[in-house]
Amino acid sequence: MASIADLKVTPGEYGLLTMLDVNPGISQVNLAAVYKLDKSTLSLAVGRLVKRGLVHRTRSREDERYYALRLLPAGRLLLQRVRERAEAQERTMDAVLHRGERRHLLSMLQRISRALDR
Repeated sequence: MASIADLKVTPGEYGLLTMLDVNPGISQVNLAAVYKLDKSTLSLAVGRLVKRGLVHRTRSREDERYYALRLLPAGRLLLQRVRERAEAQERTMDAVLHRGERRHLLSMLQRISRALDR
């Protein structure tokens, strides 16, 4: 968080921006299902990104009951900046880990994540 504090983006917003980058036009309903969030919670998060000029929300052409979401240029730029900092942070972590420790660390974190998802 400290490495991206000046960019004013939360980990959750970073995740949303990433999903929108690889799924342009995804509906809010589908995005809520991916994140296992209720639609109102996701709607608030998306609304904040829209107000910041990072995301564009329009009625879906296929089904007007749904909103399609797309990254705006400012959203792509912010996503790129966050990714650059995340990659730099990963390089720093790799520099202090011994051979094989990264794989072991990721394995442990995955086991913890699975246990918490139950």
